[in-house]
Amino acid sequence: LSFGTDPNEDGVDLMISPAPYAFAIWSIIYILAIAVGVVFVRYRASGTGSAQRLAIDLAITCGAAALWLTVSAAGISWLPSILLTVMAAAMYDAARIAAGPADAGAPSWITTLVRITIGIYAGWASAAVFLNWASDFARSGLTDATSLGWQLAILIAAALYGVAVT
Repeated sequence: LSFGTDPNEDGVDLMISPAPYAFAIWSIIYILAIAVGVVFVRYRASGTGSAQRLAIDLAITCGAAALWLTVSAAGISWLPSILLTVMAAAMYDAARIAAGPADAGAPSWITTLVRITIGIYAGWASAAVFLNWASDFARSGLTDATSLGWQLAILIAAALYGVAVT
């Protein structure tokens, strides 16, 4: 184990890999997540009907994200993809909660902030799951990183998942 690399630096550059500038979305996600955290503490509201369950989902997501950074930087194979899958599952549940009935006692701007934050985070985490698993398969030699067919299948599966969740 060496901690001298960037998270997921040992990934395989696939044809379906996002351009580097696309990862700037994380700055928006983190700013929105901080804003939601401040709202949770300051107003004791989530704008949802299940604030406690939403908080648990977000705690799981944050814990998995912190572990993902560590194990990815350490170059541990497969575990980052497993952690991203946990994050995406927790964010899927969080998205269901955020899209559900709003808390009538909370200001509508809180509901909107939470829905936007959860939606963007869940969408990107879900896409990352498909890409990271594909990268793991290619890195391990299970698939050819230069072959378009299976990568197109992964992209279609990710799109179908997104449509189904939406």
